[in-house]
Amino acid sequence: MINVEIIKQRIINFLNEVGPSLPMRIAKKIELSPMFTSAILAELLDSKQIRTSSLKIGSSPLYLIPEQSEKLEKFSDDLQGVEKEAFLKHIEIANMYKKPVIIHTRDAEKDTLEIIKSKHIYKGVIHCFTGTKKFAENILKIPNIMISYSGIITFNNAEEIQEAVKITPLEKIMIETDSPFLAPVPHRGKRNEPSYVKYIAEKIAELKNIPLEQVEKITTENAKNFWNIP
Repeated sequence: MINVEIIKQRIINFLNEVGPSLPMRIAKKIELSPMFTSAILAELLDSKQIRTSSLKIGSSPLYLIPEQSEKLEKFSDDLQGVEKEAFLKHIEIANMYKKPVIIHTRDAEKDTLEIIKSKHIYKGVIHCFTGTKKFAENILKIPNIMISYSGIITFNNAEEIQEAVKITPLEKIMIETDSPFLAPVPHRGKRNEPSYVKYIAEKIAELKNIPLEQVEKITTENAKNFWNIP
């Protein structure tokens, strides 16, 4: 049983105690699991202090395989339905308060596309992209959606994602480390950290055969515009 009041208070505590101590240039984001049903999300976001803050509402929809399991065993149909309903509620709430939707999708390209194509999204990003080139092509046809690439693109076995990078316009790319995991080469297998974002930028420059300075400039501008960072 999810205790909404406890979670709500923890978010408010974060805003009151941690939020003010962060530099203005650091965006504050709380990620709400898709296991939060639409009703719980509505109650959680009912707090004026939460919905009027600079907080970004994260969405982690449509994990069709258990994240902590190595088995390719699908979630039950009922649970998938709950995820989809919650994802739609994330989008509705984000649009209502003009917040970005951070979309993390795994093994659910068809469902993800169907949902985000059916809804006008104020602003969104496919976070830590691990999809196919075809998925990227389809995402790029949808207005207001960015693609964010992580250290995975530096892995030797990431040819499919590297092909996606090549066809993604630089103006639609953001870069991230997704720390503390997924450290890029040459630190693969070690603890990841934000400073390693430079290796991701270098790989994008290599794959696109463009100057690193161009990647740094455009992706920085993209991030500032997306997060409304001065």
